[in-house]
Amino acid sequence: MSIFREASVTSRPEPFKRVRYSLGMVLGVDEFEQEQAYFLEANRRHHRTLHGYGTVCGLHVTHDGLEVQVSPGLAVSPAGSEIRIPKAQCARLDEWLSQERSDVEFDLIPVLRICNPAISH
Repeated sequence: MSIFREASVTSRPEPFKRVRYSLGMVLGVDEFEQEQAYFLEANRRHHRTLHGYGTVCGLHVTHDGLEVQVSPGLAVSPAGSEIRIPKAQCARLDEWLSQERSDVEFDLIPVLRICNPAISH
């Protein structure tokens, strides 16, 4: 009787289950994904319950006509995930507004770009 099981394609990590390692244990992708899920959820739970959500630092928003600029910074989402902006980002609103899209889809990624440091505030 083998203590190993074959992973199913639909198996998902459980965020509150921690991997219990033992000497000689053969580690596979499932164990590493489970460990990451556990620690990611613990980190999110920590942020949500102890700190709340919102801007931690930076993320100053300025505009120059139709160009919106966001400075580097860190925030926490309501779900507890970290939102990190490592470099200033710019979006030209006229480009974004002129794109054809469905009413449901609001994808800003195609017009985001790293700001020119000389222009950034």
